[in-house]
Amino acid sequence: MGQRHQIFVVARVCIAPGKPRQYRCIAALHHQWCYGKLPLRGVNSFKRLARVPENVAIINEELMTYHDRKEELPQSPCPYTSLLAESAFSVDLTMNPPDWTNVLILDADMGSSDGDNNDGITILDVTVPRNPAYCFVFLSVPDTEDDLPAMAPLTAAQYLRTYYPVPSERPLDDNKMSFERDCLEAIANLDDMPLIPIPTLAKVWPHEYVVADDEPRDSDASGSETDTGAATQLVTYPTEIDALRRQLVLSAEDTTRLKNALKGAMDPDAVVDLSRFPLTADQILSVLEELRDFKRLDISHSQAVDSRVFLHILKTYKRLRWINILHCPISRDDLKELMTNDARRFRSIETILHPAFLTGKLPADFPKAFRLTHMTHHWPYYEHIMLPFFSADQLVQNFFDILANIGTRKPFSAIMASSHLAQGQNWSDRAIQIVPEGHSCSRSRGSRYVHQKEGYQLVVEGHGRYGVLTPLAGAQSEHTDSEIISMDSFLKRLEEEGSPATDAAGVKRLLELFADRQLISMEHVVRMQGLYY
Repeated sequence: MGQRHQIFVVARVCIAPGKPRQYRCIAALHHQWCYGKLPLRGVNSFKRLARVPENVAIINEELMTYHDRKEELPQSPCPYTSLLAESAFSVDLTMNPPDWTNVLILDADMGSSDGDNNDGITILDVTVPRNPAYCFVFLSVPDTEDDLPAMAPLTAAQYLRTYYPVPSERPLDDNKMSFERDCLEAIANLDDMPLIPIPTLAKVWPHEYVVADDEPRDSDASGSETDTGAATQLVTYPTEIDALRRQLVLSAEDTTRLKNALKGAMDPDAVVDLSRFPLTADQILSVLEELRDFKRLDISHSQAVDSRVFLHILKTYKRLRWINILHCPISRDDLKELMTNDARRFRSIETILHPAFLTGKLPADFPKAFRLTHMTHHWPYYEHIMLPFFSADQLVQNFFDILANIGTRKPFSAIMASSHLAQGQNWSDRAIQIVPEGHSCSRSRGSRYVHQKEGYQLVVEGHGRYGVLTPLAGAQSEHTDSEIISMDSFLKRLEEEGSPATDAAGVKRLLELFADRQLISMEHVVRMQGLYY
């Protein structure tokens, strides 16, 4: 049953070092109830997410390292791009009331017509993330008056009008006029997106799509190989400064010129961009020492930034909330050691761009800074979402978005992955900078506990009780239960630890939401754990 629909994300990717890029499906999802205007809304949401500069950088990273990811994650080689699609098609907090649903992750190597389907498919091309392309496809000829083909790309209007033809009677009453206005808006939202042509579909699924003899076979929706370079960078330097990236070493004079360029671009949300510059560790620290007050730092592709330099930066710059260390000599084991030995340093940072945090599959013994657990009395009993690091403002915002709409099981991971929104920023244009680890637990998975003890944990039971469980040291955790504290007390503890929430309006709104909620007891948490394990 249902209006079953699949979503596929495709792109031209690097399938092997030194080889020409080729089209592949990089993510596949199943939606149990998606038809009519809903696929169009999902495409529009995905488009907006894909155009956020911070998100562009990570999509490009996945496309460029596809050959490595395919070996490690054969069924879902691009988990970040898959999460964007999941978010776009499962959560829309701009709707009134908010729209929530669940999607399932499928094997990216499946055929486009292999899914359980009765309402067509959506295909998205992110070869150029800032300008994604789309099309809809019906897997069989739809039963409509219009002569629409099967297994051929359709525009937004062609797909939508299959369900809702242009009204023939006039005048329209208010309800029908409002509905038709919504249809026209859904179509118009995709007018700035290219349509994926059938030759592109044939490159991804050559056994399913046939290119007519008169069809241009080299046509692609993207129109370019990839979207790298300046498109991935969050800072634009003057030409003479950008040219320093191509030098083998930087002199003292060069470093001074770079410092002056950074000072000229500084504002509260500016990125200090030291990526790809041939700086030594001492030069990097010298530049940062002079700038001092910054929130975002890009030091990706720097061989001078090892775990020692990284930890020094975290300890020194308390206002830092976003740091890009992609392609730096910092391994997952390095991060594990740092986060085990200095856990509090990772309770005030919102984003660490590193491959370890972009798969959603951290090792079981990897430190967790925060866990959200939603408990219910029906299968799957409870859902866990784990974060290896967090900022207070991010949690305040995402707690509110989840708890204002909590009830049945919903795709909370898409919310917990969202970065804190600046004042006036639209939720649809948010940055998503991590793939959180999540589990839905049943009786057979006894290794996944309700109570984690190593970090903070918010436990929420349906519409009712809640509690924040405090972290315990390893020696304590064997003999002691965590303390359960209120949301107000949790935020005060973060402030005492040096990572206060700075969004006063967000804090006020969240505490008002919790004002009438009852604290859950540890006895109940333990009883729930014993009941299902």
